[in-house]
Amino acid sequence: MAIRDDVRLINLRDLIYKISKINNVKEIYILGSRAYETGSLRSEIDILVYAPDGLRRDEIMPIIEMEKALDIFKTTNKIEAESFANDSWIRRDDIVATLDAKLLWSKEKGESSLMDRYQEIKVQRDIDFKMSYIPSYSDEEIKFYKTYGNHAVFVIMPFREKLKIVYDIIQSVFAKNGYIAIRANEKLFTDDLWNNVKVYLDCCKVAVAIFDKNDQDSYNPNVALEVGYMLAKGNKVCLLKDCKLPKLPSDLISRMYMEYDSDKIETTLPQQLELWIRDYLS
Repeated sequence: MAIRDDVRLINLRDLIYKISKINNVKEIYILGSRAYETGSLRSEIDILVYAPDGLRRDEIMPIIEMEKALDIFKTTNKIEAESFANDSWIRRDDIVATLDAKLLWSKEKGESSLMDRYQEIKVQRDIDFKMSYIPSYSDEEIKFYKTYGNHAVFVIMPFREKLKIVYDIIQSVFAKNGYIAIRANEKLFTDDLWNNVKVYLDCCKVAVAIFDKNDQDSYNPNVALEVGYMLAKGNKVCLLKDCKLPKLPSDLISRMYMEYDSDKIETTLPQQLELWIRDYLS
C-alpha cells in the first residue's frame, strides 16, 4: 500500500531485534499512544526494556540516535523506569500493568504474537524529534555506576570503629531488599576528599544517616552537610537516631526519623530499617 509523501515507515521489528541483542535484556514492551494504535503520526515510539542487571547508555544511545522517534525506558524492577532519551522518569507499583505495556519480545520466548501488528510504524516526516539529553556523567560517576549500579544507598555516618556493627547491619538489611549500602570510604573515585564524597552524593538517590549517642555534645559537621545536600536534591533520606540522643540537630528537628536502641542494636536497628524500606522504597 502506498503511503503519503509526508509520512515515513519505521521498521520497529529491526529496532527491537537490535535491543534484544544487548546483554541483560529480558523483556521488551511498547507503551503509550503507539501501543494503543491511536493513529497519531506525531507521537514518539515509547519502548520499555526490562533488564534486571541494568543497561549502559553506550549500549542504548546508538539505537536511539539511529531513530529519533524512539524513546527507550529502562527498568530493573518493573517499578521504576528512566528514559534514555530525555529526563522523564516514572514510578508505579507495577509499570507493565499500570501503563498497559504490550510485550513484544522476551528472552524466554522470543517475539510475541503482537510483533507482526507493530512491526511497521508510520511517523510524519517533518516532525523533529529533538532529544533532551540527560546531562553527561563525569568519568568518576561512570566508574561509580559501573561499580555499584543504579541502586546504591549512601550511608552517612562518622567513621568510628564502635559504629562498625551499625554499618554491617545497614548493609545486610539493604542487601536483603536488593540494594547496595555503601560509605564514601569504600572506594576512592578521586583524590580530593570532598569531590570523592560528592560522587556518592550525586550518584545515590537514597541515603541513610546515623546520629548516635556520642553526637549529643557536638554533631558531626560532615554528617549534617551530607544530609543537607541529599535533602536539598529531594532525595529520600532515612534519619536514624539513637534513643539515648536527646534530639536531632536543630535544622532537622522537623524531619521524621526512626529511632533505635544502641543497647539492643541487633534487634531494634534492623526492625526500624525494614519499616523505613517498606514505607519509602516499596
